[in-house]
Amino acid sequence: RTLNDDRYASAAKRAADYILTHMRTENDGLYRTMRKGQVKILAFLEDYTFFVHGLLELYRTTQQSRWLDDARALTTLAQQLFAAKNHGYHDTLANQADLFVRSRTVYDGAIPSGNSQMIHNLIDLYELTNHHQYLDQAVIDLQSFAGALQRNGSNMSHMQHALLRAIEIAPLRFVKVKPRATE
Repeated sequence: RTLNDDRYASAAKRAADYILTHMRTENDGLYRTMRKGQVKILAFLEDYTFFVHGLLELYRTTQQSRWLDDARALTTLAQQLFAAKNHGYHDTLANQADLFVRSRTVYDGAIPSGNSQMIHNLIDLYELTNHHQYLDQAVIDLQSFAGALQRNGSNMSHMQHALLRAIEIAPLRFVKVKPRATE
């Protein structure tokens, strides 16, 4: 979109179409890998969030509603599959047999964490649709990471950026009101 070169948008559309057609589970989820036409390994949170981010960028580039519709559907599914009890998201599926513990990563290293990207996606979906449930969920998820942001904010740069975006959009949702003393 930035380079205004249709070749890149065409390549992105073909890639997204391929994934949406050939790398889906029976419940419309995603697979993580494919080799020689065989899908393997169910997708992790980061696979969903980064693919959704790509779909949102395709929508912004082409204005074709199908990309936004797919992004919304995959976001809803990812929320169902990866939701953590205290908000935010686990990195893996609940029934993953090869894991002892389901982690909930917040560290933004060379690439952002799935949690950070999910919150950005929710904010993007709010901006693109004006449906408040996306912003509400982004704020709830950000609040669940408040302690981690306070302790290790320098390791959560993408999450901090999401927090700044949310504060810019809805500053009053982040104001703590102290109860008034009774007279």
